Amino acid sequence: MKINLINKLYFALAILLLIGIGVKIYKYAAWNRYYYKALLTVKETDSLKIETAFFITPDDLISIEKQNQASVMEMVQLNLLPKELVVKYASKEKRYKDTIPISIDRVKEIFNQIKKNGKQLELYSEKGPKKGYSFVIVQDDHAKLTIWIAGDKTRKSLLNYTLKSR
Repeated sequence: MKINLINKLYFALAILLLIGIGVKIYKYAAWNRYYYKALLTVKETDSLKIETAFFITPDDLISIEKQNQASVMEMVQLNLLPKELVVKYASKEKRYKDTIPISIDRVKEIFNQIKKNGKQLELYSEKGPKKGYSFVIVQDDHAKLTIWIAGDKTRKSLLNYTLKSR
C-alpha cells in the first residue's frame, strides 16, 4: 500500500489531535474534582464587616454566597479543591483583603472521612442530583473565621483564622 503526501498529512493531523485531546483531559483532571458549595455566615459587628469572599482554585474563582442570599436549590459544578480563601472586609476606617491558605491534603482527608461514613450531601447539578460537600464559613463576634466542611448531619472543622484590622 502506497501512502502519498496528503495521507501523511492527514495521519500527522490525526496524531496531533489525539495528543491535544489527551493533554486537555489531563489538564481538566476530572479525578481531582468534587461537587461542593460554599456558604458564608456573617455576624454583623461594630468592628468588622465581611463584604465578599471567594475560593481560588488552580483554574477558577468560586464566589461564596452569604447565607441569606443563597438559594436552597443552587446548582453546583464539578470543581477542583480550593487552595486559598480570599476575604474582603471593612472596618469603620479602612478596607482589608486577607488571603488564607487552605491545606488541600486536609480537605481531601475530611472529604474521604465524610464519604466513608456515607454522610455526603445531596447537591443539584446540571446532570441531576450528585453527592457532595459544603464549605461553611462562619464569622463570630470577635472577627474570627471558622471554616467547616459539612456533610449530611455532620461537620468537621477545617481551620480557624482571625481577621486582622491593621
